[in-house]
Amino acid sequence: MSHSLRLQDRVALVTGGGTGIGRAAALAFARDGARVVVAGRREAELLGTVALIRQQGGRCACRAHGCVGQRPGSGAGDDHAGPFRAS
Repeated sequence: MSHSLRLQDRVALVTGGGTGIGRAAALAFARDGARVVVAGRREAELLGTVALIRQQGGRCACRAHGCVGQRPGSGAGDDHAGPFRAS
């Protein structure tokens, strides 16, 4: 997937990474060698971004979160962040 490795050994956190500009940014960071974590409200869209990056050989994880007032750790997507390791 990497067109360059200038972001190798870096982690990029992209909020709103499920669609639009956020997805495009996540894909660009992954192309440049970064490990990517995408965050947002809609789990299905985030998983789509993760799948795209992984299909192209990149490393990616996601974290879906709710709105203000939601208890930390109770959001959908908690299980999707676990397999991601920065090492």
